[in-house]
Amino acid sequence: MAQGNDDVRELRRQLEETNKAMWSLYKDLDDRNAELDRFALIASHDLKEPARRVMARLDRLEAECGDRLDAAGKDHVADMRQTLERMTTLIEALLNFARVTSQGGPFAPTDLNAVADEVVADLSSRIREAEARIELGELPTIDGDPLQLHPLLQNLIGNALKFRKESLPPVIRVTSRLIADDSCEIRVADNGIGFDPRYAQQVLQPFRRRHGRGRYDGIGMGLAICDKIATRHGGTITLDGVLGEGTTVTVVLPRNHAVRPAPTEA
Repeated sequence: MAQGNDDVRELRRQLEETNKAMWSLYKDLDDRNAELDRFALIASHDLKEPARRVMARLDRLEAECGDRLDAAGKDHVADMRQTLERMTTLIEALLNFARVTSQGGPFAPTDLNAVADEVVADLSSRIREAEARIELGELPTIDGDPLQLHPLLQNLIGNALKFRKESLPPVIRVTSRLIADDSCEIRVADNGIGFDPRYAQQVLQPFRRRHGRGRYDGIGMGLAICDKIATRHGGTITLDGVLGEGTTVTVVLPRNHAVRPAPTEA
């Protein structure tokens, strides 16, 4: 019996050591993620001013010397302006990505029906232009940051509008269902151009695009921001699609949080 008790004590000691090691690893990873967010926030702020100054100088050059530039010179100026505009967009996207955690608001009961209605209103001109049909199912009320749940849905519906077929008006369905572990599943499904499912994980990473540059605008940050918002809410996001047939994005979010996260400091 004594040997058995010794074995139990040894197993308990090993379990405690393992728990300590796992907690230390988790805290280290959490600290590293926070450090990366702070770096992205600071770097983005520092980059905005030089980009603004270069754009101002370019405007002045065009105003003062534009009539003396030949065709090649005007092409160079247009090229530089396009590059600067893209750089500014990248900087702003990086700032928005970092702000998900550094400037997140407190959680509160949030009616996703109201959020979805606001998103559809915000996207109304794009919806009319695409002759799209948006079908909103009944959505739940969850504990969350309403200022982040809005861009989450807006990015997903906006992507469905962007990656549409030219020959077919978009139909975008937003539905939900409750899951047994007090979570909810939100699905945004479309009949657009779809994508190769082999890249389902890659497109959730920053600056990774479902499709190459050219026909579709954007820099590949929308889904990365969605993924980060879902993670901050204790949830997950997955993509499923068939090339040429459409895409379904599934977001699983807890409906309640024991402790509602407060804003974190940058």
